[in-house]
Amino acid sequence: MFSDPEIWLCATCGEQTAADPCTVCGQPAALQDRYRLMRRLGTGESSTTWLAWDAHEAQTVAIKELPWRAGDLQARARMVREAEVLQQLSHPGVPTYIDHFWTRQGRHHAMCLIEEHVPGPTLLEEAKTRRYSRAEVLDIMEELLGTLVYLHERSPAVLHRDLKPANV
Repeated sequence: MFSDPEIWLCATCGEQTAADPCTVCGQPAALQDRYRLMRRLGTGESSTTWLAWDAHEAQTVAIKELPWRAGDLQARARMVREAEVLQQLSHPGVPTYIDHFWTRQGRHHAMCLIEEHVPGPTLLEEAKTRRYSRAEVLDIMEELLGTLVYLHERSPAVLHRDLKPANV
């Protein structure tokens, strides 16, 4: 569906570039010399998710960028735990964990979680253009429930904490 983008967003300055290093700022444009940011998929309270091209694997991925303040060891430990938990999950309703790494641009620090990109509209986007039948709503709910049961039966239980139509 997607191919290597001719133009992407520089991971350093955010401007469009067609080369690495960036043609605007001269700094590295790809994350980890590998991931080319194509567009922002969404922004949450504590993270930004990007659609990116993995130049090593020739596939699209989702990158969840979790900023943190240097010295906030509790936040860093929570992020590491999140990556460890994601590595252990294997369910059709949960995007596959690929990798994680830390970045630093000046005073900006972040952990980037790399996950499988699941193409298609979100439930929120789809609901804006169509009306679901009762049977379709029940099918969606049953599928979500199956995923939640899988997560809650883990030991310790995994809580999603941000289940909403924009994330489905």
